[in-house]
Amino acid sequence: MPGAVRYGLTNLVNFSGRDARQTFWFFVLFLYIVTFMLGSIRAFPHFHESQGRDVTRRL
Repeated sequence: MPGAVRYGLTNLVNFSGRDARQTFWFFVLFLYIVTFMLGSIRAFPHFHESQGRDVTRRL
C-alpha cells in the first residue's frame, strides 16, 4: 500500500497511460482514510461544544 500511495502522489498530474486496478484502489483507500481523519479532527471540538462540555477544562 505505501508504494501505491507514493506512486499515486508522484504521478498525480500525469494523465498518460493506465495504472493497475490494485494501485488505483489503494490510492482511493488512502484518500478516503485521510479525508475521514481530517474530518474527524475538524469536527471533534464542535462535538464537545454541542455536548455542553468545555474542551480546555481538565477533569
